[in-house]
Amino acid sequence: MCGTDDQGEGLLPPAPAGGQEPVSRREQAAEVPMLKPQQLLEENGFTALREIMAETVATIQRGRSQIFGIAEMAREESTRLRQELEEIKALAAEAVEAVDKLERASRQARYRLMVVSRDFQNHSETEIREAYEQAQEIQVELSVRREQERALRQRRDDTEARLRRIEALQRQADALVSNVGVALELLEGNIHAFSDHWEELEARTMIGARVILAQEEERQRVARELHDGPAQALANIGLRADLCEKIATSGQGDLIQELRGLTAAARQTLEELRRIMFRLRPMALDDLGLVPTLRRYVEQVHEETGLEVDFGLLGTERSLPASHEIAIFRLVQESLTNVIKHAHAHRAQVRMEMRPGIVTVVVADDGCGFDVDAAWKKAGEQGQGLGLPSMQERMRLLGGDLVITSRPGKGTRIQAKVPIPGGSKGGGARRKPEVGE
Repeated sequence: MCGTDDQGEGLLPPAPAGGQEPVSRREQAAEVPMLKPQQLLEENGFTALREIMAETVATIQRGRSQIFGIAEMAREESTRLRQELEEIKALAAEAVEAVDKLERASRQARYRLMVVSRDFQNHSETEIREAYEQAQEIQVELSVRREQERALRQRRDDTEARLRRIEALQRQADALVSNVGVALELLEGNIHAFSDHWEELEARTMIGARVILAQEEERQRVARELHDGPAQALANIGLRADLCEKIATSGQGDLIQELRGLTAAARQTLEELRRIMFRLRPMALDDLGLVPTLRRYVEQVHEETGLEVDFGLLGTERSLPASHEIAIFRLVQESLTNVIKHAHAHRAQVRMEMRPGIVTVVVADDGCGFDVDAAWKKAGEQGQGLGLPSMQERMRLLGGDLVITSRPGKGTRIQAKVPIPGGSKGGGARRKPEVGE
């Protein structure tokens, strides 16, 4: 399984019995545009909604960081204003003390001036002038100090008001940071809880898209096989029937030989139709059961491709629910198809073990192997093929599990374990196949 396309499409188609369709029409059919599963997800809005959810969380986180920054700025401004307020209060206390001292000095100066003025005859002119000048200087300095005290008081009141506003802003910012943090945790928790369901829904949508694409590809493949095989062969049979009619009418030619060729062509066409029907839905599953159908399929693979395939059964053969039988058959079919298309293997093995309540199927080959992680990644990103994803989805729907082990140059081993609910069915009678089936 070396190729990158892991889609199981049945065995290699046999050579057409009739003529070939013109190449230009084949190329035109191959160029029919089909949306990949990832494109379908984008058109259905899954990708856009996921981006919106992620952007919403990111926006809230940025908003919380900005609010936290505002809270830190408010805290720093509050600290600065407290320091500034302490300095202003200290300056204001000094100013009050200085004003008190100057008021006492002013009262003393005015009293001396009054005494000197009242008894001016006993004091010289110089003493009177000095008393007046001293009282005036003290009064001027007192006025200045009072103005400073008033300005400091106003500055103190303004600073206290600013501090109260900043502290209120800080409290609001802290509360908002806390509330946004709680909301973000709840949102992220809900998103994480929803992501599990979302991923499952997305995976189911991808599988559904692949199923739709696979159905269209299968229809195209069947149409090509019918056109290149039975349709051309039937056209050839019609021409040979016309020839037989002309020979019978004219009496010229070997009618018996032509009829034998016509019979051989009809039988070959019938066999080709049976092979196509077997790939679409092996009727032997309903008539004979899973194990005989797998044996017949393995023999058909060997006859058509030359690949040596060894089939083995462990345990007692018994019938299974129809859904389990078709899922196991498709698993083996897709696995061997990948071996034929990609593995360049010489030999393959199919092993089935039937135990009470569980069936284990192993398909292994000695081919070139492949990188399992890279194959899963390519199948998920590009939506190419339904091989590995469809195997896993079938097993998951049946409650089973699938393990794929491979390395480049070391071959491939695919193991599936399928639980059988309530044990297997009883070996009920099946319809006896008609002659030629």
